[in-house]
Amino acid sequence: MDNEWHWGYKRRFGLVYVDFETGGRRIVKESGRFYKKVIGGNGEILQRLEAWH
Repeated sequence: MDNEWHWGYKRRFGLVYVDFETGGRRIVKESGRFYKKVIGGNGEILQRLEAWH
C-alpha cells in the first residue's frame, strides 16, 4: 500500500498543494517549480547539482 492511501487527507504529498478550504485551489509547491526546471532543461540541472556536491 502506498503511503498516500494510508494517510488520506492528513498528510500532503505531491508537487501541488490543494487548499480544500478555498474550494480546492491548487498552489504549486517549491518541489513542483524545481521539477518544472528539471523537465524543461531535460535534466541538465540535475547534472550540475551532482557536480556541485
